[in-house]
Amino acid sequence: MDSPQSVVSPFKNSVAAEPEKQKTEFFSRNSGGLLSNGSEVNKKEENSIGVLEVYVHQARDIHNICIYHKQDVYAKLCLTSDPESTVSTKIINGGGRNPVFNDNLRLNVRTVDSSLKIEIFMMSRVRNYLEDQLLGFALVPLSEVLLKNGKLEKEFSLSSTDLFHSPAGFVQLSLAYAGLSPEVIAIPAMPRDVAADETVKDSETSECELEKIEFPDPIIANENQMMVSEYIGIQCSNLDSESSESLGTSDAESQISSDMGARLMESFSTAT
Repeated sequence: MDSPQSVVSPFKNSVAAEPEKQKTEFFSRNSGGLLSNGSEVNKKEENSIGVLEVYVHQARDIHNICIYHKQDVYAKLCLTSDPESTVSTKIINGGGRNPVFNDNLRLNVRTVDSSLKIEIFMMSRVRNYLEDQLLGFALVPLSEVLLKNGKLEKEFSLSSTDLFHSPAGFVQLSLAYAGLSPEVIAIPAMPRDVAADETVKDSETSECELEKIEFPDPIIANENQMMVSEYIGIQCSNLDSESSESLGTSDAESQISSDMGARLMESFSTAT
């Protein structure tokens, strides 16, 4: 398995060249009416309240579904409030299970009541026959970024399905938001909090189930056992008496039949 490379935030002074200059340019791009190339902003940018800049460091321990060689991997990002507007990283040829992207992407934010969705794909070499395959995705609420004063650097777990969490590796992201922020921010529910709530619910459910269980009274159980024993004993004694009576009757009948046989023999002998 390829060893994951070290991850360094592009927002730290030790990595990015002239970081203060980059930050100034970043915020000036979002506050002005022109993009860095001098073109006019489109309608979507006019309706946006801010910009989310995402630096995709790398992914690790993702599924390698290519059986012949290391898979080619890329990441696609969008906001759940505007899923049609997507941006993608460059394709990492032979990225395998631990692709290193080191790519910076920007998304216009219309509302902070949304989440960043990042999807990791394996690029198909035969797109006429096979589409790009989803390897995993992660959701990052923008409120989580706002709670960190607009900057968040974290490794997020990937899931291969949205029905339930199916571990599919991890992705390292650095996020920076510049724009309008609400006065009140809803705190996002963390996965461990959800797990704790589920544990509490399970314990409460188990307690309710235990309350429904009725344990037998040992005194009543003993009395029932004695009644059963007495009933069985009566039945056995009745069977014994009936069997003895039947035996006596059969003996008497056999005695009568033997006497009648003897008398017949005597009558035949007398006649002769």
